[in-house]
Amino acid sequence: MVWELAGAGHVVAGVVFAIACACSPFFVESMALPYSAFGFYLVGLLAIAAFAVFAIMRIPDARGFLLRALALGPLLAVCALCRDGILLALPGLLLAMMLGARRIVAVPAAAVSGPRWRRGLGLVLLGFVAAALPYALARSPTHHEIWTGVWEGLGDFDRTKGHVWSDAVAVKVLTDAGLDPGVPTAVEMFDRELSSPEKEAFFRRLVLEDVRSDPLWFLTILGKRVVATVTQDELLVLGGRSAPSEQARRGRGAPISPNQGRIRFFYHLVPSAASVGLGPWRLALPVGVLWAVGAAFVYAAVRDQEGRGPRPALSVAACVAGSALPLPVLITTAGALETEAFVLVYLLAFAFVVEWIWREGRAEFSGRAPTKKTNHESGSDNAVTAGC
Repeated sequence: MVWELAGAGHVVAGVVFAIACACSPFFVESMALPYSAFGFYLVGLLAIAAFAVFAIMRIPDARGFLLRALALGPLLAVCALCRDGILLALPGLLLAMMLGARRIVAVPAAAVSGPRWRRGLGLVLLGFVAAALPYALARSPTHHEIWTGVWEGLGDFDRTKGHVWSDAVAVKVLTDAGLDPGVPTAVEMFDRELSSPEKEAFFRRLVLEDVRSDPLWFLTILGKRVVATVTQDELLVLGGRSAPSEQARRGRGAPISPNQGRIRFFYHLVPSAASVGLGPWRLALPVGVLWAVGAAFVYAAVRDQEGRGPRPALSVAACVAGSALPLPVLITTAGALETEAFVLVYLLAFAFVVEWIWREGRAEFSGRAPTKKTNHESGSDNAVTAGC
């Protein structure tokens, strides 16, 4: 990621981004989390971010585009084999490829016979196949259950249809429906098989029935998940910085609702995404700091008239967001870790805001370089200084 940013002429942003990641206890401790292989999900997001930097910010080059897609393939395959949730990050990668291919075919030297859109589409298809083929060839015949998690996850912001983020509740639903006959309910969920084809089909049917019967209910949940992921507002409650009424409603130290199961447990597996640290030192920042960084990033992009700094970086951030949003939005925000992984967008925004401030400061300093003044001008300056 740093190498791609430096190659695009953003050395400062690359260094700041690396330091920000290294000083994020959430990022660092997730890489060594013994509870799960969540670190592979973060690695996959970083790899997609690096590809997006090349595709959007570096000199358009079809050869470099395809070589990076080929290198990305095995890395994503390893990440997916260890943490299959990274497969839901592919929309962000596809967006980066589309934006990159559009830039490549727009170069005059790349003109060929036939429509440019056809060449661009071919480039996107080749790149996507190169990135996805290694996993398709190496994927395991067995995998973690999918529809069980989708069913449980619908309890994110709802108390009406019995969805709960809990494998124990899912086991009870199976037992009540007549599956696993003769197995006592008290048997731990870890001793049961939740990913069998019959049980996957059962939960798939339940999910589709609920969605078809009340699509507005489902769309409302998706919208709330988007807001929760982008704003990271759950950290307000965890940090004790929300209003007392909000604390009472959500129950600090308890689930937001009974349907969210052990959400607090997952949020406390590693330090929060809004924390910073160095060695043993930790500091939980107000989540408003992330919002301020995001607002400053958008402001800097609007100010970037030449399109050489934060403006194209905004497209890179969109690709990273397109990779980080699908899993918490389509499955659940209650898993916490994948929801907090959206902080990578804020870290990228922070890196470009710092670089923008640094460049603005240099430009202002260069514009005020000392020049030879007449006695009259010097006297005027001295008078102004004295007045101040």
